[in-house]
Amino acid sequence: MDQLPISILRSLLAQNCQIKMNAQGFSMLPTIQPGATLLISSISEVVTGKVYLYESMNQLIVHRLVEIKESPLLTLYFKGDANKMQDPPVKPGQLIGAIALVNNTGNHFFGKAPLVSMHKFWRKQWNF
Repeated sequence: MDQLPISILRSLLAQNCQIKMNAQGFSMLPTIQPGATLLISSISEVVTGKVYLYESMNQLIVHRLVEIKESPLLTLYFKGDANKMQDPPVKPGQLIGAIALVNNTGNHFFGKAPLVSMHKFWRKQWNF
């Protein structure tokens, strides 16, 4: 994925912005194809079956939430649709955003909240 610092992603989502990112990798096939455009929004609720963006070891991961364990501590378990194994356990603080839309076609889409394009944001903030 195109990457902004995680703190900036969190800040933008807290301001009710939606973030447009391009997917990389094959772990979410057939749902999300490499190069697909993802629209990330703030998290309104955490439920199994939905796809979320989370951070693990300083990397951004987009996978489906498959299990929530509440004891002894709240722990989330994710899995890529094409993967055979679940990801390592995730703490709620690692969640960044929810996947609001997936565009595998290359056509444009628009959300209701302000949309921040990763490339435009980088150029504007750091003169890339």
